[in-house]
Amino acid sequence: ESEERRGERRRGSGEGLEGMNVLGAVAKGLGDVVLGSGPEDEVTEAVEALLERIATGFIPEDRAMATTKLKELVTESPASREAFGQMGFPVVREVIVEDGNDVEAIRGVLELLNLSVRVEPKALEELASWRGEG
Repeated sequence: ESEERRGERRRGSGEGLEGMNVLGAVAKGLGDVVLGSGPEDEVTEAVEALLERIATGFIPEDRAMATTKLKELVTESPASREAFGQMGFPVVREVIVEDGNDVEAIRGVLELLNLSVRVEPKALEELASWRGEG
C-alpha cells in the first residue's frame, strides 16, 4: 500500500490530530479525577488569589474589596476556611505589621481571622454528644 493511500485512510478514519485531541481531553479528565482537580481546587485558587490581592495590592479600595470577598467565602464555605487556614495567617500578620496605621485594613483582617476560626454549631453539638454531655 502506498504512503499516500495510508494517509488518506488515516484522515478518513479520524486517526489524525482530532483523535489525539479527544484522547488528550479524556486523559486530562481522568487526571483531574485522580489528582484531585475539582471544586476544592477552585476554592483554594480563589482564596489564594484574594490573599495575593490583599498582600500585594497598592490601592486600598482593592485590598478592602478583596478582604470583603474573602470574608464572604470564609463565611459560606468550610473548604474556604480550610484554605484560608493553610495560607492566610502570614498575610494577616503582614497587614497588621505593615499597615498598623490603617484602622480599616486591620479591622478587615481581624474580622477575617475571627470568621476563619469560628466553630459551626453542629460541630459543637457533635463534640458534646461524643463526650456524652448532650
